[in-house]
Amino acid sequence: MFTLNENNEYEAEINGIKFVCESVEEGFEETATNIAKVYESKLDSIAQFMIQEGISDFFGELTPSEIIKSLGKPTIDLGRYLVTYLEHTLDDEHIIEFEYDGLLDELFYLNIDG
Repeated sequence: MFTLNENNEYEAEINGIKFVCESVEEGFEETATNIAKVYESKLDSIAQFMIQEGISDFFGELTPSEIIKSLGKPTIDLGRYLVTYLEHTLDDEHIIEFEYDGLLDELFYLNIDG
């Protein structure tokens, strides 16, 4: 499932979601598969989390629907418990990321960098 990429990290794509890790640990394949299954159903809570954490400070007032439409393909680092959006359409300058636990059950530390 995971293959070594040019950045010397392992990656897999499931349902349009890119999963990465420095080394493939026991349970990562199952976790990636399970996150891919629930990701769409978690988008509303992800958007609500971003609103609560102040995404509008960077991009103006946004509705959950506008956020969901603009996020693009996520990259999920299984070893660091980190979701990153490099392809969002809110602007061309910032990277949006946050930490998670479980199957995106808990979301922490929204970071907008650029």
